[in-house]
Amino acid sequence: MQLGLEYISSFGAALYHSDAFRALLVLTMVVAWVQSTKEGELSAIKTLFRKGLYWLDSIVYMVFSKDTKGLGVKYQIPGSSTDPEHVRSGGTGFQGAAHKRVVFIRHGESDWNSIFNKGKNPMLLVRLVLAWVQEWLMVFSLQSPFLDSPLNDEGIQQAVELRAFLEGDHAMDSEKQKEVLATIRGEVGSSVLVSSPLRRAISTLTLAVWPRMQRRAEKIELLSYAQEISRNVDTCALSGVKGVPELPFSRIASHCAGVGPANYDASLNLGNKSLKSTGKMRIEAFNKWLFESPADTIIVGGHSLWFKHFFNLCLPFSIEHRAKTDKMTNSGVIVFDIYRSAGGKAVCIDPDSIDVVYGGFTKK
Repeated sequence: MQLGLEYISSFGAALYHSDAFRALLVLTMVVAWVQSTKEGELSAIKTLFRKGLYWLDSIVYMVFSKDTKGLGVKYQIPGSSTDPEHVRSGGTGFQGAAHKRVVFIRHGESDWNSIFNKGKNPMLLVRLVLAWVQEWLMVFSLQSPFLDSPLNDEGIQQAVELRAFLEGDHAMDSEKQKEVLATIRGEVGSSVLVSSPLRRAISTLTLAVWPRMQRRAEKIELLSYAQEISRNVDTCALSGVKGVPELPFSRIASHCAGVGPANYDASLNLGNKSLKSTGKMRIEAFNKWLFESPADTIIVGGHSLWFKHFFNLCLPFSIEHRAKTDKMTNSGVIVFDIYRSAGGKAVCIDPDSIDVVYGGFTKK
């Protein structure tokens, strides 16, 4: 017993005198001191700590995430119990099924895209170094070209061009195309605007439908269920529970005069996705919310991988379609009809209802 106590005592003394323990003790005391200050005091230091925690959380997520669990071709077995085909009454139609129309709007080019998606060439290293310099210059703010990557100038221009298309006249459009455009503008039917809580998706949808938001004094609902499916740090949200992220608003203010947090409803922003969450779970939660919504049409600002996985899960498994294999273009718009089985939870997209409104699909 005495030997045990002596061992513990000597171990404790060695630990106390170690540099690592002292550094951890000092850090703990500093954090406790900063957190005990009043509201508004040491705001830059507090932001620095918050950003450090966001980086730590994002790196842990990148290493341990299983966001794509349950997704992929190996799970899409035609005729299996999960095949959406069953909703079509044996392929003869959707009799008795509940119906919604959905409009997907993919975000424009982001800071992350401009770093990593411009080709694997020597300039990639230059772009990466410049981005890290920018990150360090933003160390005392919650801005970042990496975390929850925002729209860049090219992405903003893409969204502005989409707005011009949505607000314009198109004499050659089909009747369905005209109806969809009028619905997106908020001129006909019952529709609602929702977005992933990630900044690039919110900004793109805001820029694209700002005239509608102004005319109808309408808010965009931030919906965690639509958060992108990936382990990359740019898919981790900077906004907290029921919070509205800094887009940054300054980047889009010249196109959306007066835009700010008041233009968004964050009641369904559940905060950043956790390690317990998976993309499949979020899509299923989205579908549940979708059919509980009183609106006939849901207009969703979101992401290429989330959209692609959505089509793979909700189109009949035997159907081949570009929506399953290719990404939507930046600021692209796709519309389709989706059905839920009578009295059940299974959903199915009508393959014949998928239409390109703007942009389309790309292999890139």
